[in-house]
Amino acid sequence: MTKTCSHTADAAIAAAAGLRRLGAALRRSQLWLAGAVLATGLGTLAPCAQASTSWQQTDSLSSTLDDSGVYTTPTATTGVITFANQIATNTGSTARHMGMYFGWNWITDYAGGASALPWSNATGAFVGGPVSLTIARTGFAAQTLRIGDVLDDTWVGVPWTPGFGLPAMVSAADWVVPFFDFGELLPGQSVSYGMSLSYEFASPADLAQFQYFYTYAQGVQAVPEPVTFLLLGLALLLLGLQRAGRPSWSAVARLTRP
Repeated sequence: MTKTCSHTADAAIAAAAGLRRLGAALRRSQLWLAGAVLATGLGTLAPCAQASTSWQQTDSLSSTLDDSGVYTTPTATTGVITFANQIATNTGSTARHMGMYFGWNWITDYAGGASALPWSNATGAFVGGPVSLTIARTGFAAQTLRIGDVLDDTWVGVPWTPGFGLPAMVSAADWVVPFFDFGELLPGQSVSYGMSLSYEFASPADLAQFQYFYTYAQGVQAVPEPVTFLLLGLALLLLGLQRAGRPSWSAVARLTRP
């Protein structure tokens, strides 16, 4: 996934305008120093257009499947559960680019058995017992996220079960799992999404035994790009210089805002 750098370019232009207004109010040595920092920031703009979003674990994204799932059996060995108009909400106090990755799945059967479905990179599905599961977001191209790339992830290598008599599962850093990107969400803002869970069983008899499913996801939020920190550093430098040379000048104060 690629993030636009238009906001970064606008900030750099604003900083350049502020430098022009500063003009003779700064000594030549100060102007050279500020200009050098600005050049460093601008030098990072070009590669930013190709940078991928970095993600960090968060507990500020909340979503619970309701009871509106529709169950169909397209083939004698396939069961599909489809959900529409599900809600994910930013419960945090700041606007963040948010999403969630799926890492934990189980099924139970009428005989009282329970199977964990760990992820398989080889098949691109959650696989366990007599079944494999694929998860897709309705109306969106498939997106994936490598769990080991999520900053501050607390689940890798940690056994976990939601209860219900289900065996514990352990996620792995190299799993490249299904991921839903919800974009920027304001505090308290919700987004609607649809999804499908497709279960492929080894035989019609196994499908007939399918009783319950359990699926869980972890919320993530985008990490600000490094160029943002460079521009914030530039703003702080310029504000420090104007305090020494011209206290009334504050043209670049806007750059301190995210």
